[in-house]
Amino acid sequence: MSATPHTPRIGLTESAPESGSDATAGLSWAAVSRRGTRGGANEDAVLACAPHFFGVADGVGSGSHGEVASQVALRHLAAAQDLRPPALVRQVQGADAVVAAALASVSDRPGAATLVAVWLLGRSACLLHVGDARALLFRRSWLGRWHLLWRTEDQTYAALERTPPEGGDADDPCRMVGTGAVGEPAVRRFRLRRDDLLLLCSDGLHRHVAEPVLAGMIGAGLRAGLELDVLARQLVSQAVHNGSTDDVTVLLLRSAVSSRPWLWPAVGCLAVVAAWGVLHP
Repeated sequence: MSATPHTPRIGLTESAPESGSDATAGLSWAAVSRRGTRGGANEDAVLACAPHFFGVADGVGSGSHGEVASQVALRHLAAAQDLRPPALVRQVQGADAVVAAALASVSDRPGAATLVAVWLLGRSACLLHVGDARALLFRRSWLGRWHLLWRTEDQTYAALERTPPEGGDADDPCRMVGTGAVGEPAVRRFRLRRDDLLLLCSDGLHRHVAEPVLAGMIGAGLRAGLELDVLARQLVSQAVHNGSTDDVTVLLLRSAVSSRPWLWPAVGCLAVVAAWGVLHP
């Protein structure tokens, strides 16, 4: 099925989740966004153009139309025609001027967005991020448990060993789209395996839900057979419960589920038995 751009609904309660699947590509996905309690519009945005593009962006600069920056940035990235890594880097860098122009048309105040996006060709993926929007990949082990395989590294002032501007914080994003501070985004290339789950999120989630908790919730939810939209809503609710006042956005992307999930622990048991036989003939 095709997917249409999703603009998070504005409200103090969670937005109705958006979800979908593409049987041909072997993908399912769900996205939830919740406006924070600081007031103003939800400056997060999420865009799913299945099966080739998925992204989350977080508008920066309260009062300067961060929601425009985040939405324009994702739409620009989704329009990429050349999916080779160097071309995708140029697409992200080109978003800087596009976002700046869009903001200039609605405000005289500067604004920007952080973002994380993934482009897919089959199971081959290219992922880029700017700032502190984050991607985390969870993989199912031979014991049938999901664990965090890797995550992106936030591009904050502290991480890049830069001095924040006056009034800023070392944990603020140093890289962003719209202010000439994109830098050279690193491309992460990987292959999605069966049952992999990719989480894209804004900092409203990862600053308030620790990675071990995320891994535990995701593993428990998938083992229980929860739909992705239910699991996404649970993650957002956990961030709010833990005190997040920021906008919170979660996008879950899962590759095709094994038709025989029982095989994972069975294979694991066979491997242990085989190893025991070799060591204790």
